[in-house]
Amino acid sequence: MKKSLFMVCAAILFVVSGIYAQGGYTRVGIGYGFASGVNSSLGPTTLTSLGSQITHIGEPNETSSNIYGSLGKGLQTNIAAGYMFNPYFGLELGFMYNYGQKTIIEEFTNDTGGYDRSDSRTIQYQLRPAFTFVGGTGNIAPYARVGAIIPVGGGTYGSRESNDPSIVSPLIPLLIPEGESFVAESVARGKFTVGVDAAIGIKYRLSDRLSLNGELFYNALRVKRKSYEVTKAALVDGNRNEIDVLPALSAGGAYAYTEYKDEIDAEEFAEYQTQAQQAFLNNPPDLSGVDPRLLGFYTTLYGTKDYPAWELRNDGLFNTLGLQIGITYSFGGGGDE
Repeated sequence: MKKSLFMVCAAILFVVSGIYAQGGYTRVGIGYGFASGVNSSLGPTTLTSLGSQITHIGEPNETSSNIYGSLGKGLQTNIAAGYMFNPYFGLELGFMYNYGQKTIIEEFTNDTGGYDRSDSRTIQYQLRPAFTFVGGTGNIAPYARVGAIIPVGGGTYGSRESNDPSIVSPLIPLLIPEGESFVAESVARGKFTVGVDAAIGIKYRLSDRLSLNGELFYNALRVKRKSYEVTKAALVDGNRNEIDVLPALSAGGAYAYTEYKDEIDAEEFAEYQTQAQQAFLNNPPDLSGVDPRLLGFYTTLYGTKDYPAWELRNDGLFNTLGLQIGITYSFGGGGDE
């Protein structure tokens, strides 16, 4: 029985490998995507507002504006394996690593040189199933690809820096006057989603099995936020010592942990906050290492890992338009990309 099963499996592997060798190919590529203002349904739209920019804070000429862009721009590297059913049509499955460029999402400045600046960088791991179409069998041939973008890992990593903590919150200098600057770090995670990947390009055959390809690609991806975590929020004194002030951010509506919901029921929310406060009273956390000036902010577990804060869900735009170059290796005579 075991011998028969082994022979069947061996036969299947032999047939599959033989078929793959007839038209199979693999490719690797590297490229760069620029922010694009087209939404995930391929309809025209403006770039998404990432945040605000305010200059001359506190002055009569204070000016506010939006910062527009896409969080998906940056370096893209990929590897894919596929099969050409004939010289003109095939299927492939790719894996993409997207290392996003740092993008400013908020910036506040005053007339004395003070600033409060936040930026984000997206790092994503994606699966890319796609159809491939080739326009000829010569040494130079056009091709096109259309498929799906399926994020399977990563997140959007934020950093915040200010040389004037009073811009972050007027309360901070009153509590901890020795703080000369402010730093913070965060990470946002998204819900499962599917985007669109499309490309047109030219391949140049270097040999029977090896081709060089260059393409113009478009990625359409919009991700709804699932969670947000502030991993660090600290004041830095003149000796470069850091003072953890994460609890104090709750005075401005920011929390260490946040979960996003499509709707929030007022009664359910009030009950949830009561539970968080009662949990704190029943089992207070160890506050021995907390700066005494911040103890007043520890009154509830709301906004902690056990009781994340609730906010209405928003989404982020990760659309890109860019260029990529790569190499394709064909395993057999059934065609290649």
